[in-house]
Amino acid sequence: MLTNKKALVVHHETGSLDDIANNLERLGYNVVALSDTLQAIEVAGKNDFSLIVLDYTIGPGPFDGAGFMRKLAERHANPPNVIVLAKYGIGHHKFPVKTLGTIIGAFSFRQLEQLLPA
Repeated sequence: MLTNKKALVVHHETGSLDDIANNLERLGYNVVALSDTLQAIEVAGKNDFSLIVLDYTIGPGPFDGAGFMRKLAERHANPPNVIVLAKYGIGHHKFPVKTLGTIIGAFSFRQLEQLLPA
């Protein structure tokens, strides 16, 4: 399927990473799935993603979800939309990039799908 929808999925759990990537591909996205934030920020800088699905509580690594978002904002004048996933409440953060929504705790792909841009 030819599509111009490109998504970057950044998640530290392989099972979740694969599930999210497979479901986005089913919806017509070309997906790059990575578990390392440093590699992900490099890939994000070299590609034109329309969406990033980010495990905000990702770790260990060179930086966490907050650090990834800061780097994304620094490197992109117009960063892609981000859907934030978190295992637990992350408070009332003002994210440095536009987010389509935040999902806290266990989730179904249907919840994530409802946040996707049309």
